[in-house]
Amino acid sequence: MLKPTIQTYFLASLFSLFGFTTMLQAQELSFGINLGYAQTQGDPFNNPSNSTNVFSLGIGYDLDLLYVFENVEGLMLGVSYNRNIFFTASDESVSYLGFYGLALYGAKLHYTLLDDKKLLSPFASLTLGLGQFSTPPLSYYEPLIDNIQIVIPPGIAFNFGIRPELGIQINRFTLSVSYIVPMNYNIEWFIQDLEAKVGSLNICAGYRHNFKL
Repeated sequence: MLKPTIQTYFLASLFSLFGFTTMLQAQELSFGINLGYAQTQGDPFNNPSNSTNVFSLGIGYDLDLLYVFENVEGLMLGVSYNRNIFFTASDESVSYLGFYGLALYGAKLHYTLLDDKKLLSPFASLTLGLGQFSTPPLSYYEPLIDNIQIVIPPGIAFNFGIRPELGIQINRFTLSVSYIVPMNYNIEWFIQDLEAKVGSLNICAGYRHNFKL
């Protein structure tokens, strides 16, 4: 499992590299923001007592800042931050009420298939970087120990993250479908470790604006 401090080093390296590149070459940048529906993928919400999954829905959003290549029509490269928040239900034995988080900090390659000045332009992107999975406090009653209540503190884990995306841009507005590929996360708990394969399917609406320096 990657240590939390790696997140800081990873983000610092990405922004330093991006900043150095833009200082040398940048003439135009592109800023994008998206918000929409998120559905968990994989098996992140296993019930400790019977290994069944707890249903969850959520919302997702992402921000990016991309360098627009002058010599390659439609190609952009930069940094991206994606965040998904899932609200879980609870059953008779386990209290799962709380917010789970799945984030991706990464480098993003974005390609518009047609001239982005057209009314309708399809696009595709790929983000690679650091994935982060976080859990809220959990509690359940252990039948083998006189139904004593077991409280599990919040946890966090890291792994490599991959997020492909397909969409269309209508003027400056976007509609897209993205998929954070499920990866294995291991959160160390004092009773037993949580091993979960976690991903997300997102359907979002957004806005993209290009500006010159």
